[in-house]
Order: sequence, then C-alpha cells, then structure tokens
Amino acid sequence: MPWENVFVGPLENVEKKFEVPKPVKELIPIARAVGAKTGDFCANLSESAFKKAGLRVLKSCDERLWSERLSAGRKAAVRKWTTLVVSEPSAWDIAIRHFSGGKMMFDPCPLAESIKDALSSKASSTRQSRANPLFRFMAFCNQSGLKAWPIMEAAVYTFLKSRDDFAPTFPRSLLVSISFARHALGLRGEIDLTMSGRTKGVSHAWFVRKRNLLQRPPLSVAQLTRLEDIVGDERRAPQDRIAAGFFCFVAYSRSRYSDALNVTDLKLDVVVVNGKKPGFIEAQTNRVKTSLTLQKKTMFLPISGCTLGAGNASLWLRSLLEGTDGPETGGLGTHSLKATLLSWCSKYGLDVVTRRALGYHTSSSDKSVYTYSRDAMSGPLRELQRVLDEVARGSFRPDATRSGYFVDVDGREKKQCPEDIFEASSSESSADEDERDFEKEEAA
Repeated sequence: MPWENVFVGPLENVEKKFEVPKPVKELIPIARAVGAKTGDFCANLSESAFKKAGLRVLKSCDERLWSERLSAGRKAAVRKWTTLVVSEPSAWDIAIRHFSGGKMMFDPCPLAESIKDALSSKASSTRQSRANPLFRFMAFCNQSGLKAWPIMEAAVYTFLKSRDDFAPTFPRSLLVSISFARHALGLRGEIDLTMSGRTKGVSHAWFVRKRNLLQRPPLSVAQLTRLEDIVGDERRAPQDRIAAGFFCFVAYSRSRYSDALNVTDLKLDVVVVNGKKPGFIEAQTNRVKTSLTLQKKTMFLPISGCTLGAGNASLWLRSLLEGTDGPETGGLGTHSLKATLLSWCSKYGLDVVTRRALGYHTSSSDKSVYTYSRDAMSGPLRELQRVLDEVARGSFRPDATRSGYFVDVDGREKKQCPEDIFEASSSESSADEDERDFEKEEAA
C-alpha cells in the first residue's frame, strides 16, 4: 500500500513509515536563501512582516480551489444571464437568432453557449455586476405584476422610486446594466427612453449621496527608502525581502499591482558610468486595466522602471512600513505604489503630457504617435530620472509642504516650480461602491 512505502523528501530523509498518507504539499521544497537552514527559515517566517500582517502561506489546494472558484464564477455569470434571457426570449436578439435557426424545441444548452460567446470579452466581475441589478429589477416586476422585458421606461422609473434603501450607486448601475444588456445581448424595448430625464434625475439624486472618493496616499521618501533597505537586509525573512523588491518594482515602474502580476520578459538595461550603474529595468505585460479594446488586449504594454490579492498585499505592505515616517500606514494600499512617483512628478512640475506617458495613459490624438514610436518613453523616463536624482540629493523634498519642495543642499529655499493638479484615474468600479446589497441580490 502507498503508506507502507518509505518516502524520501527533497529537504530531508523521512526515516519512518507513514500510517496515513500525507499531502504531497509537505514534500515540496521551500525556497530559502543560499546557506540557510530549515530552522532559520521557520524562525524568519514567524518573525516576518508577512506573519505579522496575519497572512499565511498559500497551499497547493488553495491554489486549485481559487482556480476552480474563478471558473465557477464565470459559469455562474453565464447562468445568470441565461436566466434573464429565457424569462422572455422574444425580448432578446440573441435568443431570437438562436430560435430562428429552425430549432422548434427549446434547448437551453446551445443558448447558454451563445451567451457565453457573446460575453467572452468581458471580465467575470463585469458579467456578475451587470447582471445583478437586472435580477433585482426582474424580481420587483414579478412581485408587482409588471412586465420586465422588453424594457419599459415606466417600469424602470417605478422600480427606482419604490425603495429608499438603495446603495447610492445602484440606480446608476441599473441604467448602465440596461445599456450593457442592449449592446452585448440585444435587449429590446425602450432603451433610449429608459435614459429619460426623470430616471437620470433619480439616479443622480442617489449618486450624490455616495461617500467622497478617498485616494490612497503616495509613499513618503522614507517609506520607499525603507523598502529598498529591506531588499538588501540579509537579516530579514526571505519572503519579506522578495515582497519589498516587488513593491519597489511596482512603485518605480508606476504600475498597478494587478498589471505588475502579469509582467513577462524582464530586461535589464544598465551601463557603467564612472563606476556607477545607472539604467532601467524593462518588462512587458498584457491584459492591463487600461486595455479597453480587443486590439490593446492583445498588445504588450512596455513597463519600464503563487499571486497575492491586492487586499492581502496591502496588509503586507503596511506591515513592512510600520513605524516609518510618512502617511499613516492604515491608509496605504497597493495603489499608493503607482501614485508615489507620479505624485512626485506633479509636485516637481513636470508637464501633463510627460506625466500621462509615465502613467501609461494616452490621449486619442496621440494614438498613432505611440503606435509608430519605438521608444516613446525615453524622454519621459529622462525627466523621471531627473526628479529621482534631486530627491536623492535632497534638493527636492516631495514630502514637505508646497513652500518647501525645493531647497539647496545647504537648506536654503530654491525657486519653486509650478505644480499641476494630480490627475486621478477616471475609471471606476462597475460594482456598487457603498455597501452593496448582497442579500437582496442573492434573494433576487
């Protein structure tokens, strides 16, 4: 029997025979620094910022379950949209085309396959978030004796006026979901009339109740320096050093955390000048948040300069920076990394075009310019290097108040550069941002 065999693990020889077979996970070697012993690694793990943040090592079964959960989420979203369509097939173009193919007998499987293909370019979160408001609307219509499909402006307005406990962003999400259903699956009805003055007015009245946007603060110079020091500190736990290095990469490349997780083909561009090695590290990534078109989703975005969710990564980042001078660590998040250098460039006075390029954003008028440019980032990166050099010399202090940004090395104030308003991202979550009504969505 398997448990009667003697197992020889990659870390040490197992002398005894197991009475019960143990998971294969225990036989996988754990990464550690060269020359480190097993006991040292375990001690570092117990003392690491990773442990203090309340995180745990991902198991192989967790990774499998997470993959299965993602697949199940996409399937559940397709089932939701299929339910919406089959509730009134004549109100949806995708169902009409399906049944017009000569199939007299209703067969939900091919219809679900058609819906799956129609939504294939949409993220799982988008599929879910766009279906949930429509489910609540349909449940209300069924209870009130109204007809949900084809969509009618009067029914939508009645639904929006029926309750006073919506989340502030829910009415707007409903209108967006109706438009999404029209373009993705061909929902019929008074789509244009649904965006009437009174429905948009109700949506606006609810939306202004949402909490103000709280942006993540950028890291201070001391906090970014702390991450660099952790990377080179051999006394720190290996996993903390790796995480600090990755956080430094995200900050210096001005990337989103999710984009940095998908980087490939790392290249080091370094030259030796007077004994120093200035240069850049370049990577490529695809499937970034700003890839809105299919063409952009299949192109690499050059970034110069087992996964962990953004929430847990933020906890780890705060734990690493605990006690460092700068913003309160409780307000820091992974987006603070992207905002750090862009905020410094804004305070330094770099022009908007340069900062937009450093943030990997382009205007529609510059599309052709960046398409045919083979090194469009060289100029903006030189400007960024100038900012970093002055921060290193101490002549530019981005953590000071506006009147104290620029000082001579001897401490005297220099002439100030104009500061533009830092451009916040215009993108918003498609989900309700203020206390989504999960129970009501599930009930619907």
